Amino acid sequence: MKGYPDKDMIKCAACGHVCKRGGSEYPPDDTPAEKIYILLGTRPASMYCSDPTCQCYTIYAPTQSALEKLTEQYKSKKP
Repeated sequence: MKGYPDKDMIKCAACGHVCKRGGSEYPPDDTPAEKIYILLGTRPASMYCSDPTCQCYTIYAPTQSALEKLTEQYKSKKP
């Protein structure tokens, strides 16, 4: 996500769906790890993909350390 294509847009890492971001949408605790994508981006952003065939969460971290922290937070404790 390199300023994709403007600062209000965000792209789903699972299916490629692009939408306007209305605010951060982080996954609830019971979300399976395979439905959470955490990537390095140019700014912090997150979304829930409303495409009925996808319904994944994408989280963009602005730095490598933030990426590692988010990965630990959302993926390491999942079964």
